[in-house]
Amino acid sequence: MVHGLDANDSHVYDQSRQTLFIVARDSKPGKTHTIEVSLSPPLTPTFEVNDFWSDFGPRVLALLGVLFGVSAYWFLLILRSHKL
Repeated sequence: MVHGLDANDSHVYDQSRQTLFIVARDSKPGKTHTIEVSLSPPLTPTFEVNDFWSDFGPRVLALLGVLFGVSAYWFLLILRSHKL
């Protein structure tokens, strides 16, 4: 569905290329065209797109935990060696 075309404007949808061609007859310099294209019925997503944290969050947190543990261990060793 194409909305916002003037009376003299036209559009053609080429399904084989999945391309919408719009020809605006008023092509004066500075002329602004606002066209809204929508699908009826609307598309439904076929899959859910993951993000970084849902894919790698547990691994990143585990790595940070290990790094924190190793850092704390070395810090305690350094403190202990200075007390001796």
